[in-house]
Parts: sequence; C-alpha cells; structure tokens
Amino acid sequence: MKSFPVNANPKVIQYYMEAYNISLEELAKKINAKNSSIDGIVKGTIKLRYVQLQKMAKMVEKDPLIFMLDKPPEDKPLSNVFRKLINSEHLTYKIMVKINRIKELQEVANELYNNIEKSIEPIIDEYSIKRDPAEVAAIERKKFYSYDEQKSWKKPYESFNKWRSALENKNMLVMQIPVDTEYFRGFSLIDSKPFIIVVNSKDDINARSFTLFHEYAHLLLRNIETGELNNEIEKWCNEFASNFLLSSDVLDYYTNKINDIDKLVKTISSKYKVSYSMIYYRLYSIRRINKDTYNAYISECSNSSKIVKGSKARVGGPPQEVLKKSAYGIPFLRAVIENYEKGNITIEQALNYLSTTYNTFKKLEESV
Repeated sequence: MKSFPVNANPKVIQYYMEAYNISLEELAKKINAKNSSIDGIVKGTIKLRYVQLQKMAKMVEKDPLIFMLDKPPEDKPLSNVFRKLINSEHLTYKIMVKINRIKELQEVANELYNNIEKSIEPIIDEYSIKRDPAEVAAIERKKFYSYDEQKSWKKPYESFNKWRSALENKNMLVMQIPVDTEYFRGFSLIDSKPFIIVVNSKDDINARSFTLFHEYAHLLLRNIETGELNNEIEKWCNEFASNFLLSSDVLDYYTNKINDIDKLVKTISSKYKVSYSMIYYRLYSIRRINKDTYNAYISECSNSSKIVKGSKARVGGPPQEVLKKSAYGIPFLRAVIENYEKGNITIEQALNYLSTTYNTFKKLEESV
C-alpha cells in the first residue's frame, strides 16, 4: 500500500531528536528522506509520510501516534544531563534509548509500588558533602557486611550480587544495561522515587561493585545530576566507595605485609573482590605509590592491558529469565508480577515492562 502524508507535530519531533541525540543526518538516513528535505520535515514545512513516521517511532521505541500529539512532553530531555556526565562528546541515539528506557521504568515502578501500597522511600541516611567521605564510609559500612564476610565470598559475581541485594534491601532499584565502557560505567536517577542505580553490564565485574557504591554515595548526598560534572562531588563519591569496599585497616594490614606492588594489588583484589583500579587509587591516596606509578597504571588501563572487559556472550547464553533478573533486579520483577497477579496491569503491560515473552514471564513468576 502506498504511503500517505501525516500531520506530525514538528515540536514533538524536535523534542525526541534532542532527547535521543538524533542528528539531522541520522534521521534522514533512518527514515529514507533526502538531506535536502529533512530540515523541512523537522521544521514542519514538509509533511512526513506515514512509513517515515513509523521508522522514526521505531528509532526511539515509541508509538507512531506520539509524534502527532498537540505538544511535546514537559520533562527536560535526559540527553542534556548525560552529555556532560560521561567521557564522550556524543551519545548515540541507541544508547539514549536505553537511558530513557530506565527513566521510564522508574516512573513505572512508582506506579506499580503505589498500586500495591509499597513505599517508594529509600531506607538510607543523608549526608553533607562537607563530611569526611572516609568517615561516612565507615558509618555506612556497619549497616552492611563485615570485611570478613566480604573476604569469604568465593567469586566476584557472588560479591557483586551480595552488594546489589544489600542495596535493593534499602528500597532502591539496581538495574544493568550493556553499553561500551567508554561512555559510562554507571549513573543514578534520584529526581523521583524509587531511586535507581544503573550499572554498565559490559564493565569488569569487580569494577561494577565499585560503581554500585560510587552511585550509592550520590544517593547519600541526594545529589541530583544537574548536567554539571562537579569534580568535588565525584571525588567525594570515589573516596566514599573506595573506603567503603576497602578500609584503611584492611589496606594497612596488607601493605605492611607485602612490599611488591603487583603482588599486593593481586592479593587484595583476589581476597576482597575489588578492582585493580580501585586498589591503585587507594594506594595512591595513602602515598604508598607515587603519582607517576598511579598515572602509569591508568595509562595502561586506557590501553586495555589490565582492564578485564565484561565477559563475552557464550553460544546460547544464559536462560532469558536469568538475563531478566540481572537486568531489572528482583524488586522490580516482583512488583511487575504482583501487579499482574492482582489484576492491576495486563499481561501485555507486564511483557512490555520487562521486554520479554510470555514463556519467560511465566518462568519468572515461578522463580522470583
């Protein structure tokens, strides 16, 4: 059937182009429009064809009808924040789709929690950035596992999952998305509730534990990301996370026992399931190594010689229900399932929230 022109709202088109970092060239290519006409399409002087509208909607995973609304959403596009919070001048629209999806799931979680009368309030304290991050780390650490318990965990994945569950028990969500680590290792959304910590599932598993508590530090400060990369805040969060996962007492014990730096780092990493990068950071902070040694290691990391990338997908891979637990976390899965079982949402909504199939959803029902 031949396509027909549609009355799309140019302001809505412009909003989603900004929200998802879509350039004119990218849009023209994806919707098969001529470069000479794409500017007119965006400004509303040239009408979109329906087929082009469908392709545009597919780019941002939205219903085509959303581009025909009277006005764009009132929320400020997340792209304005994330452009300045990562080590990249440009986030691809595919990455922005994943980031905006997390924001949408935060809103979904808020509604799901209210439906089942579950509190959206995090069970955490609040601190001033004027407090010593090492002191705050020591206070917070007492609310979690001991260092002996941390050392008893056999594998890095066990360690990460223990920390993740402990944070989830404080009534927040922890989700994972796969993105190249050159863009970001994690972020947190705390402008609404429940709070969400997001970790990059492509990162080294030990590094992910550090990211969990770096973002937890942002929550403790109630630091809403405003788009300005505040070096003071980032340093505070790094200090908190590194002291939380590796106390001065533990560090002193091993530095007094082992002189060789490589052996020292490997020993601590193996016993406490923390990343090499974090250990080098702590050793530099206590002046156990000098700036040149620390910078040399960081430079080596940049060349990927000591950074262990996220494990490559095996043939077949884990079952889908396992992947969903890893991506969304148990609390969110339980909220979706409970709302479905109580008739608050349809099966179609449940499947959409979890981006899954009916068979996988039924397996999640049985195992969550």
